[in-house]
Amino acid sequence: MIDTSGAMFEYRSAADDQFAKDYYSLVETDVPLFAVKRELLYMMEKHAVPYFRVPGHQTKDRQDHVFHFAVNKIEKTKISKYRYLGYS
Repeated sequence: MIDTSGAMFEYRSAADDQFAKDYYSLVETDVPLFAVKRELLYMMEKHAVPYFRVPGHQTKDRQDHVFHFAVNKIEKTKISKYRYLGYS
């Protein structure tokens, strides 16, 4: 089981809604975003980076895309909250 207890995506916000819209408009997959969110958090935490890349062979336009996030540490809990900024 993947441990993402130290990280979370910002939810119920305009940025979260935009993340879902961008993901579904760019990524060619039958797997819903909610099913891969934990893995995405795990990889960003493991590599200490505020982004993840989707290779061109998995996107609708066949171009590589990078999804960028701002990471805020919640002081009392030591949880990292990832807020979506956009893609390139």
